[in-house]
Amino acid sequence: MELREKVSQLPLAPGVYLYKDAGGRVIYVGKAKILRNRVRSYFLEDKLADTKTGTLISEARDVDYILVDNEKVATGWFVMSEKDAIYREVAERVRDRSAPTGRIAEINAGVQSVQFYEASANPFDRKDRRYATRFPETARHVVWELDLQHAAPGQWVPLPIEALLYLVEPTGARVVQRKIMHSAVPGDWKNTYHSDSFGWDDDYYWDRTGTSQYSPRGWMAGSYRVDLYVANRKVASGSFQIQPNPGVPQPAPSDSPPAPKDTSATFSRIYRECMKGSRSTRMVDECSRKASEGAAR
Repeated sequence: MELREKVSQLPLAPGVYLYKDAGGRVIYVGKAKILRNRVRSYFLEDKLADTKTGTLISEARDVDYILVDNEKVATGWFVMSEKDAIYREVAERVRDRSAPTGRIAEINAGVQSVQFYEASANPFDRKDRRYATRFPETARHVVWELDLQHAAPGQWVPLPIEALLYLVEPTGARVVQRKIMHSAVPGDWKNTYHSDSFGWDDDYYWDRTGTSQYSPRGWMAGSYRVDLYVANRKVASGSFQIQPNPGVPQPAPSDSPPAPKDTSATFSRIYRECMKGSRSTRMVDECSRKASEGAAR
């Protein structure tokens, strides 16, 4: 059966999906609230144009899935939280000054390294990647890669990894994006690596930090830190720098995108209600206008 045809027959239910290559090896694991819709999206023209997705689909020959409980995220580890609860979780992470444990008890693994590379400038094949700690402001996505050393666990183990991206400033570090990547370790795999990326295609992961400020909508020159959590434990950290483009003057702090003029509770409530569920930066101006009008009444 052709891959596209198999995808069209996936169930309309939440679960974990696994792309496999011609040899039956799992090359990508993802999660979805609706399996068929999520996996189908990989075949959209704009998705295939992306280097990472296009390479994945070109290598994929089969797709498998695991159904999960409706009330849980696909891995079964994270119960869906209310939005305010999610923001409280972020605040707790920001206050966490502890050193990474360097271990993941769920698979008895030791952390070997956290490395970074620019997604669009590197091939999908890992052996050909060029790792770095400095990237240009024009970088679309910076990928973090967590390398683990462990024995084969003997059974499938879900491994959701929460990643917080901090911009390190003279006054301290502030979280600018938050993502949860639902990975897993197959029972017969040892010494695995897990990766995800940060970028600025939209404001969704900026909004997930709970901020009420405008998104910068792009990389800001400076130092960044990535903290990785598994089962609410900080297991690893890594750092990289975004370098300013040569010859392009950097804006003064006063030139950065302004915060909403009205900071009242009414403005914040209307703005958040308007933006809820949106992943598009085009909504910012419209929601700010609505919130300003509502706060002025």
